[in-house]
Amino acid sequence: MYEVRCTMYNIPMLYAIISDIHSNLEALETVLTDIDRRRVEKIISPGDIIGYGANPSLCLALASERCQVIVKGNHEEAILSAKERSKFNTWAREAILWTMDHLDQKEKDVIESWPYITTDQEADLTLVHGSPDHIRQFRYLFESGDIDNAFSAFQTGVCFVGHTHVPMLFTESGREKQLKAGSYPLDAKERYIINPGSVGQPRDGDRRASYALFDTEKRVLEIVRLDYDNQTAARKIKTAGLPEYLGNRLL
Repeated sequence: MYEVRCTMYNIPMLYAIISDIHSNLEALETVLTDIDRRRVEKIISPGDIIGYGANPSLCLALASERCQVIVKGNHEEAILSAKERSKFNTWAREAILWTMDHLDQKEKDVIESWPYITTDQEADLTLVHGSPDHIRQFRYLFESGDIDNAFSAFQTGVCFVGHTHVPMLFTESGREKQLKAGSYPLDAKERYIINPGSVGQPRDGDRRASYALFDTEKRVLEIVRLDYDNQTAARKIKTAGLPEYLGNRLL
């Protein structure tokens, strides 16, 4: 019901995967500048463009312009659903209510148009925010015990997810690995769930923006970490009247 299948991409190609931007314009601009230095053909996003940060409109516009595909994250869903907002903690709820006040109806319509999951059979990848077996529940995938039936919910070799803000790799055979900056060759006989980490609010102890590159021909994943002006991003959160905690966690 909620899956969109697309065959708009031709392989081989290099994908950039940018997730959990969270209205952090400084981080997003830094990541896009780095992407522009590479031979990236397509940019895709597992969602959460908005929430937490001080620049929702600018990040929404920039991501919409640069990404070929964006799927809804739980923060996009919270713009549209009071039920989803009720699941948020105090800081996240305060930030999403502030974000709602700073987006116009046209911007909300753009968010509503995004799918919950997409599958590109030619590139052999799936894109979803949380676990692919519960696409509207936005279930976290932190460790192998969280996988349950996730691999049976998609048929491609690779599924890119977001949500946890931690770069991770899971295999269907049961292996899990937290990913540092660097390259990771993928076994053509294995299936993967991969989290590229967060552009705008990393939670793995490394404050640098995180995104991924995926070469569909060589089947090589690269995690890229970039310094950005997190001081300005944090200051803007505080100046906007958003919870100070949300700015401090960027530092």
